Amino acid sequence: MPPPTGNHFSVDLGTLRLVWERHSEFVRYTFIAASNVPDAPWDEPPALSLVDADWLGPCRDRSCWRPMPS
Repeated sequence: MPPPTGNHFSVDLGTLRLVWERHSEFVRYTFIAASNVPDAPWDEPPALSLVDADWLGPCRDRSCWRPMPS
């Protein structure tokens, strides 16, 4: 878990790496997956396809903008 006052956090989740960033206007989650096809990594499904759909909720395949709690 990132510290309560932290702005960046990264963790290895096995098949994925999660990078979390808190900015003043938004929060960003980046999912990174290793490529099994080094010469053509774009031929593989995106890392986001490895994330549980229940966790993503309405944000699947797009950006979701929600106000940050005060």
